[in-house]
Amino acid sequence: MHAPPPYQITLRRFGVWRVGCAVLVAASGLATGAWALTAAKVHPVALWVSLAVWAVASIAVRVQMSRLAPVSLRWDGQAWHVGPVTTVGEEPQAGTVSVSIDLGAWMLLRFVPAGARRGVWLPAQRRGHEAAWHGLRATVYCARPVALPIAAHF
Repeated sequence: MHAPPPYQITLRRFGVWRVGCAVLVAASGLATGAWALTAAKVHPVALWVSLAVWAVASIAVRVQMSRLAPVSLRWDGQAWHVGPVTTVGEEPQAGTVSVSIDLGAWMLLRFVPAGARRGVWLPAQRRGHEAAWHGLRATVYCARPVALPIAAHF
């Protein structure tokens, strides 16, 4: 089995990711608020503490969503490379990509640089990348290092 040919895409659209994070923050706020209202009878401070924690978390998520920048993702036939859009073709980080969530029209990819334990989450959606979407999906699923046997066992 051969590796897929080189492939490059610039991930620019993050609408589904932003909406998903906003829904998650809203749901957690509702759950925290419901809990705080029932706990307020026993611990009156619980309502204000939980609202403060939720406010800080929602601000942190909002700041993170506003800082999402386009990312260049490239497969060179042997490894994945990730970097800012200004480095297309010469992305500085090499590593592996795995699919964490695949919903057909949206995927959450995890890029782990070579020699590192921590990775980077890369949300990818079909909308805005229609022409390149099939190529991305095919390459992500087929571009896995495979140890080939040196000789057949007889």
